[in-house]
Amino acid sequence: MYANFGNAGLVRTTRPLMIHPVLRKVIGVTVLAGCLALLWRLTQPEQVPVPVPANAMRVLFVGNSHTYFNDMPKMVAELAAAAGVERPLHQVTEAPGGAGFVEHLTNGRIQRHLRRGRWDYVVLQDQQQRPSFGFDPERFDRWFYTPAKTLDEMVRASGAQTIFFMTWARQPGDPGNVDGDTYDKMQARIHDAYVTLAREVNARVAPVGLAWQSAHRQRPALPLWMPDGSHAKRAGSYLAACVLFDTIYRRSALGNSYTAGLSAEDARFLQSCADKACGPSR
Repeated sequence: MYANFGNAGLVRTTRPLMIHPVLRKVIGVTVLAGCLALLWRLTQPEQVPVPVPANAMRVLFVGNSHTYFNDMPKMVAELAAAAGVERPLHQVTEAPGGAGFVEHLTNGRIQRHLRRGRWDYVVLQDQQQRPSFGFDPERFDRWFYTPAKTLDEMVRASGAQTIFFMTWARQPGDPGNVDGDTYDKMQARIHDAYVTLAREVNARVAPVGLAWQSAHRQRPALPLWMPDGSHAKRAGSYLAACVLFDTIYRRSALGNSYTAGLSAEDARFLQSCADKACGPSR
C-alpha cells in the first residue's frame, strides 16, 4: 500500500503479516516437532539388520492382540534359545489389533508376507469370539470356517505348514451372543471349532485354550487374564508361548530355564500345563 508524505510524494509502506495467535502456536509446535524428529534421527546409531541364520525355523505369526500382547512370539523365541534347539526361531508377527481371519484376507498383508518369506510354519489365530459361533452356522461359516480354509490353502501354496492357534475363552464367556454363557461353555465351542477344522484340512493345532483351562482349574488365583477378562496377562502369554514352542518344535517346554520374569514356581506350573495339553499330539 502507499502513503502520501506531502512533497516527498508517494512512499510504499508494508504492513506486518498478521497471523492468528493460535495458528502461530500450531506452526511453532509443528516446526519444533520436525526439528526434534530430525535431530533424533541424526543421533541414532545406524540400524544394521540382524542376519537370519540359514538353518532358522521361520515362523509367521498371524493374529491380533492375543498374539502380540506381552510380545508373546518373542517369548517363544526365548524358550527356543534357552532349550538350545538346533534351529533357532526367526519370527515375524502380523497382528493388527482386533483382526480376525476375514480381515487378514482382505487387507493384503499376509499375501505379501507369504510371497516374500520362506516360512516353515504360519500360526493362524482368529478373533476370540468367532470360532465359538457354532450355535449360528451361517455366522460360523462366514466369519471362521471359510476364511480359515482359504488362509490354510494360501499357506500351503506358499510351501509352509499351518498351525491353528486355539485361543482361550473370555473369562465370563460370551453372554452377549449366548444367553447364560460361561467360560467353560465358550472354551468347549472354541476347542471343537479348531480341532474339527484342523482334522479336515490336516493341519496342526496349538491347544493354548486347553492348557489355559487346565491352569485355571488347578490354580484359579493365578492371574491369566487382564482385568478386561479377555486379554492375557504375562502369565497367560507365557503359557501360550510354552504351548506354541511345543507345537512348533515337538518338544516340551517342561524344565526350560526361561521364565519371562515369572517366579520359578509359576513358570514350572505353566510349563507342566502346556506339556499335558500338547503331549497327546507331540
